[in-house]
Amino acid sequence: MKRFLFLSAVLSLSACVNPNDDGGGGGGGGVDAPTTTVDYQPFTARTRSLGHADGYFQLSTTDTVGPIACGVAQDHRSALGTSGHQIIANVGFSSGVPCPTGTHTVRSGCSTSFPSFSASVDEGCAYYRRFNAQGQLLGTVAATAGAISVTGDDLACMFTVNLSFSGEAYTDTFTLTNGLVADPWCKQ
Repeated sequence: MKRFLFLSAVLSLSACVNPNDDGGGGGGGGVDAPTTTVDYQPFTARTRSLGHADGYFQLSTTDTVGPIACGVAQDHRSALGTSGHQIIANVGFSSGVPCPTGTHTVRSGCSTSFPSFSASVDEGCAYYRRFNAQGQLLGTVAATAGAISVTGDDLACMFTVNLSFSGEAYTDTFTLTNGLVADPWCKQ
């Protein structure tokens, strides 16, 4: 009888669990990364930022402005808080130097399902994300090719971003300054 009651309880609890739920929740202004794919739409970046996420440098460009637009580089689970577009990319392990110099090749085949326990996207991956007027993530598409080149030092990092989203190009060139005092580095 005890085995029957235990098995009944386990089966009852397992019926309440969504097998597709990674536990991300999306609460607190964050986003669940849906597996929904959106088409890349060109946009003009108004905010560019570089932050630390799980020991990696993470780059974000977006057509929104404000402190939220600066902070989204530190955690892919963060939402823009408004309608907008974003490029988010992992540009390598942060190894004591605030400027991730070198050419960071963007690999193809990156998954658009991000683990809820990690603030960074996968190393060598870049993504285009679109948000609706309520700041909810509409979908994500992974870059299919590209590179992010970075030159500079502790005071200024110069970025050249060339990404492809199934043949649609995203390019941007910019400089971020104050790397020794700002985290994330941000330019609006």
